[in-house]
Amino acid sequence: MVWGVADFAVFGSLLVGAGVTCEMVVRKTGDSAYRFAIGVAVTAAFLVVFVNGAVGVIGNEDNDANLMYGGVLAIGIIGALIARFQPHGMARALSATALAQALVAVVAVGAPRGRSGHGIS
Repeated sequence: MVWGVADFAVFGSLLVGAGVTCEMVVRKTGDSAYRFAIGVAVTAAFLVVFVNGAVGVIGNEDNDANLMYGGVLAIGIIGALIARFQPHGMARALSATALAQALVAVVAVGAPRGRSGHGIS
């Protein structure tokens, strides 16, 4: 795969965004369990965006069904903001995110096959 300038810019912005998010959390809390959980969440979000943009999770990177993963990330981010990053609210937000992730898989598997034979077209 040949990367262009835009590909490097997107990847760089993903790295900076993940790094800034982790740095903000490290400065805000001293709880190592909370830091670890945020690190896992940020890593998962980074990988979903990167893999989805590079090769796509459903079909290929041009498949519009991959946009559902943006909704999964939005649910997690909005839920965290509503919960004000407090532990009980974050547990609910991450549970909602996990449910959304599972629903994406159900929709992708249950959707009619497109011309490419890979789920939604």
